[in-house]
Amino acid sequence: MQQDTDNTTDARVPAGGLTTSRFALILFVMIAAAYPDALFGLRSFVFRDYGIGHYPVAHYHRQSLLHGEIPHWNPLSNCGLPFLAQWGTLVLYPGSVLYLLFDPSWSLGLFCLAHLLLAGVAMYRLALDWTQNRPAASVAGVGFALNGLALNCLQWPHMMAALAWMPLVVLLTGQACRAGGRAVIKAGLAGTLQMLTGAPEFILFTWLIAAAVACADRRTGGVTLPRRLGRLAAVVALVTGLSAAQLLPFLDLLRHSHRHTGFATGRWSIPITGWANFFVPLFQTGANPQGVRFMAGQFWISSYYLGLPVFVLGWLAVFRLRSWRVMVLACTAVAGLTLAFGEESFVYPALRALMPIVGFMRYPVKFVTLVIFAVPLLAACAVRAWQGGPGADTASVGRRALALAWTASLALAAAIVLSRGTGPGADKDRWAVLLSGATRAAFLTVALLVLHLLRRPKRPGAGTLAEVALVFLIGLDALTHTPRQNPTVARGVATKPNLPDLQALAPLPRHGESRAMPTPEANRKFLFTTLADPEADYIGKRLGLFGNCNLLDGISKINGIWPLYLSESGAVWSLPYARPERQPQGVLDFLGVSQISVPGNACEWQPRAGWMPFVSAGQRPVFAGAAETLARLGASEFDPRAIVYLPREAEPHIRARERADVAVLNPIVTAHRVEAQVRTDRPTLVLVAQAYYHPWRAAVDGKRVRLWRANYGFQAVAIPAGEHAVVLAYRDKAFRVGALISVLTLALCVAGWIRTRRPA
Repeated sequence: MQQDTDNTTDARVPAGGLTTSRFALILFVMIAAAYPDALFGLRSFVFRDYGIGHYPVAHYHRQSLLHGEIPHWNPLSNCGLPFLAQWGTLVLYPGSVLYLLFDPSWSLGLFCLAHLLLAGVAMYRLALDWTQNRPAASVAGVGFALNGLALNCLQWPHMMAALAWMPLVVLLTGQACRAGGRAVIKAGLAGTLQMLTGAPEFILFTWLIAAAVACADRRTGGVTLPRRLGRLAAVVALVTGLSAAQLLPFLDLLRHSHRHTGFATGRWSIPITGWANFFVPLFQTGANPQGVRFMAGQFWISSYYLGLPVFVLGWLAVFRLRSWRVMVLACTAVAGLTLAFGEESFVYPALRALMPIVGFMRYPVKFVTLVIFAVPLLAACAVRAWQGGPGADTASVGRRALALAWTASLALAAAIVLSRGTGPGADKDRWAVLLSGATRAAFLTVALLVLHLLRRPKRPGAGTLAEVALVFLIGLDALTHTPRQNPTVARGVATKPNLPDLQALAPLPRHGESRAMPTPEANRKFLFTTLADPEADYIGKRLGLFGNCNLLDGISKINGIWPLYLSESGAVWSLPYARPERQPQGVLDFLGVSQISVPGNACEWQPRAGWMPFVSAGQRPVFAGAAETLARLGASEFDPRAIVYLPREAEPHIRARERADVAVLNPIVTAHRVEAQVRTDRPTLVLVAQAYYHPWRAAVDGKRVRLWRANYGFQAVAIPAGEHAVVLAYRDKAFRVGALISVLTLALCVAGWIRTRRPA
């Protein structure tokens, strides 16, 4: 076993082979061939979280800007919750301009596919910088862009964008640590773009890898480790400052949200046999009615298959090469796979105990992202070693090593195919698994034969043709390893806003008037039932207002699917779901539930009587502790028209003690403002059935007053006797301070760029 040295800093990249632009063109052709319907606007993605979560979010974002306001607050979901502060809404991400300018039913899919292309090109550039070898860079680029996880990420626009920026952030941060100056600013800008995507796990993984590379880098040019770490800290500081407009509201919301360090569980981790899916992707998987296959017990992603040629070359590099890069990447891949096993390995529980921040992240399977990032780069190192060239030792990856890897891989794939699955993950379609293993073995065999031609091409241009063939083989392997992971529907049919059936509801649950409530039965049906026809499935979920589909029709409802929601209000609107057999009618009245799912038909609605208006007043205050308040709200005798619960600390400040005769006149309710004229015969409280959050400010007759937390997680304003103008307005101080910090940091970057300008 020999060393793969790293004296490639000044090596000239060969002129032949696939240049960056040529590689990008080939990757674009493969993406276009795989998703022509979505790319050219004929059909729209809707599968899983894309349709019920991210597409409605993009629609709401666009509509808010068309109405001339930044969407800080979403009043239509979860009885109100922050919007910009959420991770994944992409409000401040510059790339979101694509789906803001054009119809999201087409442009949001284009946004995802464009970032898939960016992922491949970015990884190509990182691998080229590390290997100084174009064929090696091409293998890494196509392996990172076209694999099960990357293709699955098309359903999450923010994760797709964050994944695309990973290689560039690592590349530019490494250059910044070595060179300083403008390279620090470039790395800071790239890191900021990734930070603004709002995918915390992918961002964390990126910086862990970047830090490891900065520490282990041997291409230092005489720069000491403390100096490199200082430059790394400077990059992190720039990213923090430039992203402050997003980070400060996010951290503020996180502090008030339902998530905490004990939030995570080992749910949805890779089963202990999950490593076999890198060789036989359909092993122990089952198809849903739309044909998408999932691994038993793990439903976060439908596949993490890397492509067998990439996977085999990657681990060949681990066993045959010895360099700082290979060591860092091998540790990254092993750590990622081990942690992805969740509770089935001792490492994940130990890490969660050692680093409580891990407790905020759901689904250990996400750690497989580290494998997806590291193995294509390892494969690039193997290709460079195979081809030879500056800094590479061809003896370390020779014909014998390649033949041994091929033989071992085929034997392992055969053993996986012939093994009998047990338990709930047992394979039902043995022929599908057999075909899966056979076709992957065929791709591996042909890819390694083509790789052999790359070593010493006998004719001019033969090397480039072999490189193109290898890229296409790896891409085709990934694109065909499983049934299509992202079903589509006819554009403009299922994705058209304002469905007539929903707009005909009477009363129509509009913000400031009333809300709809999908029953627990309806939620379970949509969650666990999938129709074979994607269009019918999605229209049904839209009609049932499942997830965030209510945003497409401008309908207000009491729940939704969001990574973060406010914990106190969430505890209240969760009461009807916690006790479906005995729903607290008082809570439903207070929340203004005017429409509820029809029993036995989750797609239809029936009106509900007794709901209260969005703004009410005159209730008698009752002062109680948090636990007592929540318990009383869930009781059958709770009457929200008669009483309102306030925290005990409010008692000295509230003059109202009895019910009052109150008239609420001309309420005007928008997303970020509530206005009403209130006439009362004695001091009283004005109650707003909207989630309490501290950026909301209250004023009575133009004078600021305190906004109280009422009914555990909602809003109340105390007013004296007489007629008064009550105004509630959303003023996000964290965003304003963050925006100021971001602007000042950007100005610092401009000044630093000018100051470090190269002499003419």
